[in-house]
Amino acid sequence: MCLLTNWPRYLLLAAVLFCAKCLGLHAQNALPTYPQKFGKITLEELKMQKYVPDSNAHAVYLQDIGRFELSFDRGSFTIMRRIKILDEAGYDAGSFFFPSYLGVDAPRVQGVTYTLSQDGTIVQTPLEKKDVFKENIVKGVRGTRFTMPNLKPGCIVEYKVEVYATLASGYSWDFQKEEPVLYSEFSLVHPSEVTYHKRYRGYMQNLYRKVGNKKVAAGQYIQPGNETWVMEDIPAFREKEFVIDEGDYKTSMEFQVENIVAVGAGGTYTYFLDWKKFAGEIGKIVYQGNPIRVCNEAKRSVDSLISTQSDTKAKVRTIYDYVKKSINWNGSYSELPRKESNCATLKAKEGNSAEINFMLLSLCRAVGIQAYPVFIGTRGYSRFYPAFPISTQFNNVLVMVETGKDTLFLDASQKEVPFPFLPEESLVERGLLLDDDRFRYIGIPRNQTSSERVQVSAKLDIEGKVDGTFSVSFEGEQANDHRDQLLEKNEQDWAKKTLLEDINNLAIENVTVNKADTLYNRVRVKGKLTGEEYATAAGNEFFLNPVMLLRYDEAAFSEPTRKYPVELYMPKEYSYSLTLALPEGYEAVNLPKSQRLRLEDGSGEIARVVRYEGGTLGYSIKLILRKTLYLVEEYDALRKLHQLSADMNKEQIQIRKKL
Repeated sequence: MCLLTNWPRYLLLAAVLFCAKCLGLHAQNALPTYPQKFGKITLEELKMQKYVPDSNAHAVYLQDIGRFELSFDRGSFTIMRRIKILDEAGYDAGSFFFPSYLGVDAPRVQGVTYTLSQDGTIVQTPLEKKDVFKENIVKGVRGTRFTMPNLKPGCIVEYKVEVYATLASGYSWDFQKEEPVLYSEFSLVHPSEVTYHKRYRGYMQNLYRKVGNKKVAAGQYIQPGNETWVMEDIPAFREKEFVIDEGDYKTSMEFQVENIVAVGAGGTYTYFLDWKKFAGEIGKIVYQGNPIRVCNEAKRSVDSLISTQSDTKAKVRTIYDYVKKSINWNGSYSELPRKESNCATLKAKEGNSAEINFMLLSLCRAVGIQAYPVFIGTRGYSRFYPAFPISTQFNNVLVMVETGKDTLFLDASQKEVPFPFLPEESLVERGLLLDDDRFRYIGIPRNQTSSERVQVSAKLDIEGKVDGTFSVSFEGEQANDHRDQLLEKNEQDWAKKTLLEDINNLAIENVTVNKADTLYNRVRVKGKLTGEEYATAAGNEFFLNPVMLLRYDEAAFSEPTRKYPVELYMPKEYSYSLTLALPEGYEAVNLPKSQRLRLEDGSGEIARVVRYEGGTLGYSIKLILRKTLYLVEEYDALRKLHQLSADMNKEQIQIRKKL
């Protein structure tokens, strides 16, 4: 007798669905226990068609294993990966790039792509030497790249990369990827005479250590010298919108040599155990070496340019402009110059960010202006944490200049960014200022807001036609973005696409664009707007959307929840103002109320003001975000703020003939 016969139908359906899910999970559990030896591929792995916990996965890292092993003369860095390709969108996971600065030799690579034949046997397609090639990232920085052969949905790629490496003054291991990871392991093996400083980053808390094949309890002591860290069932890191410093949230580990006990020589050599040691080492390079030494040819040019100037800030701007015009940025960030001298940089007419900014610093100091290097990690690279003395936090250097009245933070690498503003990538919270062998942590102020300001003055006639003028101003991040676009597009086409996107029955003409206002980093746009049938007629009534330009009718934050904080390059402000003259004999009715919503801590607000008087409608919206970092617990309130803004951008105004 079947025990399910008398069950209600909905319970039977639930039982069937539950069992189906269990079967799906069972199929997932049929995979082998990781880690597995290189080349030991199973049929279960190849037959896997989807990853049940993540329906959006295009690939799955079955195992991702790294090992750094240090002997007294050199080290070796090994990466071994096995990846399941689920569909064509997962092909990117079948490519690999290894930057040359992580090793002293070309890497040794072996790889195989595994597929199933029609008769169910495993087919192997090895990676050939001709498919492994050198590639320049930017000038002076090379790496090794390869793409696995015979990629197709359902295949498995497996590769091993091994390279002889330096002492490993600073490396990192990413446990989390853009696709899910079933098993990730990193081992650090070194002599007992060498100790390492380690830093864990990310939001996930399921990291554990092991010795051999045994998991080590939290807090249990492990003899240093052979340590292994493991994470399992790691979700994909995909939430990238409004995440600038991805490395702060992606689960990873950084490690750097702290000290080496030199037994034969007697004593201990400390690398970067603290920032004082770092400042002493780097201070010698900067203040006793070539980075600070002025190039006489550049100095003569600058002396001539500033000879009639008395204001210190004006001199700084002149030097800044000279450096920008003389040296092109090669696209590479660095905290220290790679060329042997500032004159070599001037002669080459190009350089990395440090070569350009140390040229600026040396010239300022040469003419008697106080200037100091400030080491930072650019946004998207690494946030500076003073509690962790790891030099790999830095990949750029700014110049702090004291004019007597102002303190300026400058980065002359990017020509399109006007004085005295910083490029978006250099808009960080803090840096490490170096003054000879002394140092201090220093906050870097945000001296600019990213803003969009729109003003429209128009009139409406009895046929529903709108006719008027407009003025739009972009500042900060918005100005930078639009200035870049204007380099590639016709001004009229750019204005139509930018200002009228998704807005029907309106046209703009006689557009003028002023993109040369670099004093306040603005792009200004003016012109006329017309719309023959902009207002929708319904008998003796019209309906129209008062937001005629730069309409944002979709909320910026559509997801109901968020795992990571919201990051902005700059504080933001959006304002829209309309003055609309109605045709004689008509009036605005059932107007939306003026409204204001403010975040609890005052870091954001939206306000709408609606006025109607003497046949003229006034309508304005203002959205302000005063912070650049909103925590996860603030997301819901921030989302509601943007949803209200979107609703305001959709609202219709009712205009009817007076009774």
